[in-house]
Amino acid sequence: MDLNNEVKKLKFIAEIESNIPIGSIDGGRRLPEHCLARQVVACVLMYDLGMTPAKVTEFIKRHRTSFYYYYKEHETFMANENIYPKYNRLFNLVRYNYWSQTQTPFGNKPLAEKRIELDDIRKKKARLSSMETLLEQEIEQLT
Repeated sequence: MDLNNEVKKLKFIAEIESNIPIGSIDGGRRLPEHCLARQVVACVLMYDLGMTPAKVTEFIKRHRTSFYYYYKEHETFMANENIYPKYNRLFNLVRYNYWSQTQTPFGNKPLAEKRIELDDIRKKKARLSSMETLLEQEIEQLT
């Protein structure tokens, strides 16, 4: 997965769904629609792709403290849909459209589930490696 292309795709989806001009997320305008789309993209990057606020600054040219703020606001908005329903609707819409277009070998599982699965694979790999070593030693003893 080329991260730059994935971020561009995510920005494009957010701009289309927000009905703002293409490239507005990277612009300096602070219109509410632009800020909302920017916040949604940042939160998808942090929540779904597991990026840190420092990493998000490479793709969205804002100070990393903005992303800490977005993260905190996201948790508040998602905990109570009545606070900012427009945010919740856009976040869910962008997230759904992004993941429905992104095909991965492990499906559209949340990041936490993918990390657990990766950990299980690594444990199995370590067990197989130790079994391989034991089998090689047995073969050496027999020869």
